[in-house]
Amino acid sequence: MQSGTWGCFSLGPFEDDLAARQALLAWEAAGAQGLIRTAEASRPASYWVILPPENGLQGAEAARERLNDEGVGDHYIITEGEHEHGLSLGLFSSPERAQRRQEQIRALGLAPTVITRYRDRTVHWVDLEMHRALDADERPTVEPGLQWRARACP
Repeated sequence: MQSGTWGCFSLGPFEDDLAARQALLAWEAAGAQGLIRTAEASRPASYWVILPPENGLQGAEAARERLNDEGVGDHYIITEGEHEHGLSLGLFSSPERAQRRQEQIRALGLAPTVITRYRDRTVHWVDLEMHRALDADERPTVEPGLQWRARACP
């Protein structure tokens, strides 16, 4: 730890560089020194609603026919992979939309599942070196969802 350093911390992860830069500027204005560091993190990318496989291809065809009879479209039989012979009911960008689809299908007496699909993305951390403790009114606002971690000082 450098002479005069009170403590070192990391704040993040920020999803974009601009938000990290704004946070760094705010903390530097409060007297900290810092830098922005990038890292890879697994983040939810989409939400897949499926009817899990049950009774093989025959079960998938029966479920598809039932959905068609109920006027529910936008589905297909999964033909390979872990969920082969299940039914795909849609891929959604938000968990709320996936949940609405899940509830729609559940109301028909079926048991759909939501699978969160992940993708590695670059995130940004603000590494700070504090030279003194800051009073509450001196500290910049930390946005909800960010983590505040103590770290070893260089």
